[in-house]
Amino acid sequence: MNRFALTFAAILGFASSSIASAGVFNVTAPGPLSSTDISLRIDNDDGFDLLKVTFDLSTTKSFASGNPPLTFGGIVSTTPPAGGTATVFGTLQSTSFGFDFTSFNNGEWFSFSWDPDIATDSSYGAVVSEMAGMGIELVTSGGTVSGTLRVDSDRLGLVATIDSPTGVPEPGTVGLLGIGAALLGLARRRRIR
Repeated sequence: MNRFALTFAAILGFASSSIASAGVFNVTAPGPLSSTDISLRIDNDDGFDLLKVTFDLSTTKSFASGNPPLTFGGIVSTTPPAGGTATVFGTLQSTSFGFDFTSFNNGEWFSFSWDPDIATDSSYGAVVSEMAGMGIELVTSGGTVSGTLRVDSDRLGLVATIDSPTGVPEPGTVGLLGIGAALLGLARRRRIR
């Protein structure tokens, strides 16, 4: 194997070790499905940091069964990710709300309890099962991914498992690949002379 091939293989090996590992984000509502204790937990089991989550209530089971969709009635409590922050956004009685995060890294989790209402009744007593169908959009350091809460019959609650934006190189990796390609070009040019 010539020096050119060895150098190229070494650069590719280093670059591939800098690509964030693929994983999943798990969003769960523990249930039971008839519970009025509405809480969600997000686990970052992914190689990317989680920057933002947005919940879309316009497609919840409440709406699918002919009732008005659930609306955002406010946050009851939060447990931020370890070493990070979670800042809520969204207006009361809207069908969209979420959180902006700092330092929500791989292996960490975040949970919150909240009050879902319907547009015609701010004291509506929603149950866990009515959140089925809720859309979830995650903005990560590797791209944006989305999923939907669905009934998890094994746990008698709701779950959304959202795959990582896979194979996205970290910014430093792209720079290293550029430098490596330039060095390879110079080495090849020198060899041709």
